[in-house]
Amino acid sequence: MVNVHQVKKEWHKLGVVEKYTDMGNPVKVYDMERTICDIVRDRKRQDSEIFSKAWKFYLKNSLKDIWRLRDYANIFGISERIESILEVLAYE
Repeated sequence: MVNVHQVKKEWHKLGVVEKYTDMGNPVKVYDMERTICDIVRDRKRQDSEIFSKAWKFYLKNSLKDIWRLRDYANIFGISERIESILEVLAYE
């Protein structure tokens, strides 16, 4: 399923990285930190299981960048929400 969301024009390229498909084709996707921010920004429309799995995957991932996540959260105006979630999940 594809969900369409509108964002401010200046945010569109924030967090865009190039990855490769299994067939070797380049595709542009958002990095993990941008994806987490998008999930938090749209929390009310997210399935709670997807929300939880995304956070658990992110926090266990050795490539995570908490500082980048915090930078993005500042840009999107969701710093307090991100920090609250990090505090709760840090104790799980």
